Amino acid sequence: MSGGTHEEISKGKAMPRVHLILPLVLSATLTPGIVAAATPDAWEAFRADVRKQCLASLPEKLKGETVYVDPTGTESKGVALVSGRPAKAGERVTYICLYDKQKKTVEFSGQIGPEFVRVLNDRQREAFLAKKKDKQGTAATAAPGSADDEAE
Repeated sequence: MSGGTHEEISKGKAMPRVHLILPLVLSATLTPGIVAAATPDAWEAFRADVRKQCLASLPEKLKGETVYVDPTGTESKGVALVSGRPAKAGERVTYICLYDKQKKTVEFSGQIGPEFVRVLNDRQREAFLAKKKDKQGTAATAAPGSADDEAE
């Protein structure tokens, strides 16, 4: 059964079915990541899977890993930063881990040195935020143009 003859459609008397189906097809194909993980529990499971896959597939063994997983990633990728010390010693390094949401596979960037990026663990992040809060409180009471203003 058709949505109408060509003549009926051109005169506006019948609506072709493509107008009804196209929005459904487009919404289903353009938002797969959003549909797949829309609840808080689903996002938490997604982040846990990204973390697990990234740690399991690291290009080298790291000691004292710190992992930051972007809460939602991109439309097609999960994104994580994995930092730690190489097993063969040396400074901390960081890798960018890209997790394919459809295939559930990961890819890594090359090593990024600490002079470019540093991933903080929970304890370090709390200390950083406390120091920042204290500094903001001091800056609010300092006179404009003081040394505290110039340090930032």
